[in-house]
Amino acid sequence: MILRQLISIRLRSVLSGLVSHDRSGAKAAGKGAKASVALLFLLVFAVFLLLFAQVFLTLRDPFVQSGMGWVYFGFMGLMIFLLGFIGSVFLTQTQLFESKDNEMLLAMPISPRTILASRLLSLLGVNYLYELLIALPCGVVYCMKYRVSAGGVTLFLLTCLLLPLLVLTCSALFGWVIAAVSSRMRRKNIVTMILTIVLFLGYMYFCFRWQYYIEQLAASGEMLSDVLRTALPPFYFLGTGIEGNLTSFLLFAAICIIPAAAVYALLSVSFVQITSTKKGTKRIEYREKKMRVSGVRKALLAKEIRHFLSSTTYMFNAGIGLIFFPIVAVYALVSRENVIPLLDTLDPARTATGAVLCLLMGLISSLIIISAPTISLESRTIWLLKSSPLQPSDILAAKVLLHVLVSLPFLLFASVIFEITFEMSMISRIMVLVLPVAVNILQALTGIFVNLKYPKFDWITEAAAVKRGVAPTLSLLLSVSAVLVPFLLYLFLHRFGLNADIYLCIVCAAFILASAALARLLSSHGAEMFEKLDA
Repeated sequence: MILRQLISIRLRSVLSGLVSHDRSGAKAAGKGAKASVALLFLLVFAVFLLLFAQVFLTLRDPFVQSGMGWVYFGFMGLMIFLLGFIGSVFLTQTQLFESKDNEMLLAMPISPRTILASRLLSLLGVNYLYELLIALPCGVVYCMKYRVSAGGVTLFLLTCLLLPLLVLTCSALFGWVIAAVSSRMRRKNIVTMILTIVLFLGYMYFCFRWQYYIEQLAASGEMLSDVLRTALPPFYFLGTGIEGNLTSFLLFAAICIIPAAAVYALLSVSFVQITSTKKGTKRIEYREKKMRVSGVRKALLAKEIRHFLSSTTYMFNAGIGLIFFPIVAVYALVSRENVIPLLDTLDPARTATGAVLCLLMGLISSLIIISAPTISLESRTIWLLKSSPLQPSDILAAKVLLHVLVSLPFLLFASVIFEITFEMSMISRIMVLVLPVAVNILQALTGIFVNLKYPKFDWITEAAAVKRGVAPTLSLLLSVSAVLVPFLLYLFLHRFGLNADIYLCIVCAAFILASAALARLLSSHGAEMFEKLDA
């Protein structure tokens, strides 16, 4: 009974970010909003199903017709394992060992083993969702052309039930190691952030090379079969087991079940110790010295920066665009011969290179939503800010400055690289430096204003406030629109001979005026909105 309730609570906490609630607990989102969320989820799910279906259509005939049908299913298992591990490894770490309710639950008359089991089973459910994205198209694509027996279908389904246990085992062990190490580190978020960025960059690289890798796999089935047989035996047993080899299936089942049971027993012993260990802190020896005094806005800005740098979830999800600036800029520099033909296609006369670069930087900047969730993230401390002798305008200004100051080095780095790489007029060079900064300032102000209008104070984890709030999504859409609308307008006006440099100056002036007007509105009406907030 208790186990079922804990699993239900854990699953609801994962899904709670999809629907916001007001202070009374009533659902603020109407049926239309919930239907839109469900439709969007189904659309994304369908896109991934079609993507993986195309992969298996490419691989099916070369493997099956050459007598290596087991490789087809072994590759399916490998893809499920990789997707599940990458998609849940950090979630596993936070849900198992760093959940906010650990101390509360451990203080209750609930066995630690029960708490651990509820979280492992909840994570297992997440892995089943990842598995469905790959296993469903794999099975359907195979059945579209080849006959299957009832025994084969049974083995396939049993394999799909067992495989997430192996994923969960590996991700739990990895998360346990990270939690054990980070519990003795002062700046564990730096390690987590580096690992997150590495995994993300690897994912992006694989996406760009996806089609090439699939074609190579289809053409080299023998090599893949040797890799699975010698280096990855669990997936060799998986493939041959689905093909009807009962010995292989039993070996695969043992590989999934026995380590999972062992890891559960191991984590049960160390669960309380890890979750209750005080995080690494520096011993401070008091030394008398003069107190340094800083201004109000400087102190508030320092607070915002510390919060941003201390939260891996906040940094990565709200500042993902920061990563793209150096990636795109360096790629343009080292692969100039590949980029120039693309620019020639977009602008054969080479008179609007600056406009194209400003558009690119504006779209990347739209992915930076640092300011959009900052009000929501104050849900537990907003009473402290409101009770302090601070002006709301100073509090809001610090949040705007956080967005701008964090973004500025990345913006200027990309601008300088583009200046070196491409030939442009003097006005275009000035605009490539100035216009993206003007766009970023407007985006920072917009994020704050939207978050004041649509705060989300009922979040359980910061991820819900940063990723699933109304303000971050609306801020992103408004930022993209603010960049695309002037570009689309130029596509219409340039037919009448409008000079690109003149148009860039007009757009830049419009962004500066809009930022000034919004900043003025934020200091007056925004301050009133902040005073009325109640978490």
